[in-house]
Amino acid sequence: MYGALSSHKEEWENLGEQLLMFFVYTYFCGAVYDDMVCSKMELALFSVRWIQEFLIVRWLENGKKLSMQDVEELSWRYAREIEHSDDNLNALEDWLFGMYAPEGCQLA
Repeated sequence: MYGALSSHKEEWENLGEQLLMFFVYTYFCGAVYDDMVCSKMELALFSVRWIQEFLIVRWLENGKKLSMQDVEELSWRYAREIEHSDDNLNALEDWLFGMYAPEGCQLA
């Protein structure tokens, strides 16, 4: 239903773009405090992908149906568990930086 050949492809891409814009704005602006631009962008991309993965699971659980309420709920749950927990957010950012930091990126 949300694959590359589906009639909902554009809707799915729009949702991902809107999530990415939110996370880039949120995390990139925070990079002024710690100069960790690379890890902030990794965190933004990872966050979108993680929410999309949760949405795919929900879609499968609901018989290949997904509502905007599902999108809102899973985005809210992600925000509650990751974004609103400094410990979880810092741990995820450190892990992402350690795994995917391009050469030349350094911790401040």
